Amino acid sequence: MEGANLINRGFSLIEIVIASTISVILIVPLILLYQQSLHETQQSFDEIQAMLLAREVIDEFHTLSQSVSFDSISLLGSSPNSDNFIDLSQLPHTKPLIKNDHVSSHTRALSTFNLSPLPANYQRLVKVSPANSSTSTKNYTPYMQLLSLEVIIRWKTLRAENYNRDVRLQSLIALDDVKPEF
Repeated sequence: MEGANLINRGFSLIEIVIASTISVILIVPLILLYQQSLHETQQSFDEIQAMLLAREVIDEFHTLSQSVSFDSISLLGSSPNSDNFIDLSQLPHTKPLIKNDHVSSHTRALSTFNLSPLPANYQRLVKVSPANSSTSTKNYTPYMQLLSLEVIIRWKTLRAENYNRDVRLQSLIALDDVKPEF
């Protein structure tokens, strides 16, 4: 009789509250850990995507240097002490590069600048300058046979109003007969 009495008794309210409290104490940290993991995974994804986008721009400029004249690329460069970047974010995915033919006064397409579509919260910036543009002497003479290419990919994280993250890559573009020395 006593054994049957224990089986039908069930759980008391205090036992249910204690079990619920222990469950919450164990589950809440797991949920927070999961949210943190999702956030860090998204950050890693954004950085990888930005790195790939920056690498794509560098590859396009190196390909471009093989198909158009070196002087055409150096014309994209800004003054040596300028921090001006060219914003490529608003370009169509395929942008024909135009050169004006002064002999016949015709405009013809020399090459095409092919870039992947840019996500809405990203910005693509490029700076082309002489390779020794960091020289801070008054008698500055740029070495125009070696160009420095700097690419910045900036993006906004979730709920950010301004660009708050970026990836920077730099590369050198050399005239065919000039090899950089390090």
